[in-house]
Amino acid sequence: MLESTGEVTHTLLAEAARAAGVAVAGAISVGDLHSYLEAYYRHLAPEDLLPAGPLRAGAIAAEHARVAALRPQGRALVRVRPAGESTALEGSRGVVDVVTDDMPFLVDSITMELARHDLDSYHIVHPQLLVRRDVAGALREVVGPPGSDRVEHDVIRESWMHIEIDSPPGLKAAELEDDLRRVLGDVRVDVAVARQPDRAEERVRARGGEERERLLGREQLRLEPDRARPAHAALELDEALRAGEIAAAEGVERHAQHLLGALAHLRQGVDERGVGLDGRNELRQL
Repeated sequence: MLESTGEVTHTLLAEAARAAGVAVAGAISVGDLHSYLEAYYRHLAPEDLLPAGPLRAGAIAAEHARVAALRPQGRALVRVRPAGESTALEGSRGVVDVVTDDMPFLVDSITMELARHDLDSYHIVHPQLLVRRDVAGALREVVGPPGSDRVEHDVIRESWMHIEIDSPPGLKAAELEDDLRRVLGDVRVDVAVARQPDRAEERVRARGGEERERLLGREQLRLEPDRARPAHAALELDEALRAGEIAAAEGVERHAQHLLGALAHLRQGVDERGVGLDGRNELRQL
């Protein structure tokens, strides 16, 4: 009797767990390896996973766990490796491994930054995982995916991303890692502001009406996430120009694609409250 795709995947992951268990021999702290692999690959399509085979599948997840081995609270871990220096579903691809707190807009933010470096994204393995760490941030266990029964006070919800990319000659891995960490830091700040409107109002009182427009705009992005990406790009460009971090011409060039999306968004109409998302407010200084 022919096995279903689900059964074949389950069998492959069981073989991958056995192979990884021999290879790492206790070097990673994820708990039960088979359960970890099931959680790690649960969103990946079988047609992307099965051709890789159990050895490669196990090695990818084990390497990602090594990256995640020590993560102090609030820190994003990023590792970039050219083709041949890290295991990938496709051997010709480079690899970006990320471990961070689970937040909105992570995959879109990362892939847009990769595109800014002229790097296409291919296979994306993106599990949200509940993990347990000690006070120093050392990984002690991968509990499972969100929604599992074992939810305790010391469990942290994290986003792990394995993204396979082009691997051109001269890929500047360290520079790309720095840029990706910067992007993840920006996402963290934006999410913190959106989730704590009381702190945003404190900043409004301290910095005046112009800051009010900008912060309320970010709050509106949180309330309307389907409109967030293009408008967020316009806000980021505006901030960089104000801070003098980039010249106007360079800023327009670097963010051209995002800005086109922002303009399309702005054409859809003005926010009813007349703050933050209004085109005159967002792009006044461009």
